[in-house]
Amino acid sequence: MLGGGAVAVEAPGLPFHHGTARRGGGSVVPMRVGENRACARDLGEERAVVVTPAHHHPTGASPY
Repeated sequence: MLGGGAVAVEAPGLPFHHGTARRGGGSVVPMRVGENRACARDLGEERAVVVTPAHHHPTGASPY
């Protein structure tokens, strides 16, 4: 699927996401997550980015 491209995964990320990226032919690159958001400035030539939601729909409640 990814043809050997890099996938940015939030760090720490879920092992499931790492495995999915690798099974798809990608290499995992950790991406820092700040207090309220993923740090997009760290991105380079990744072909995909995997992040998880910080709030749940429809209540907007934070899991933290």
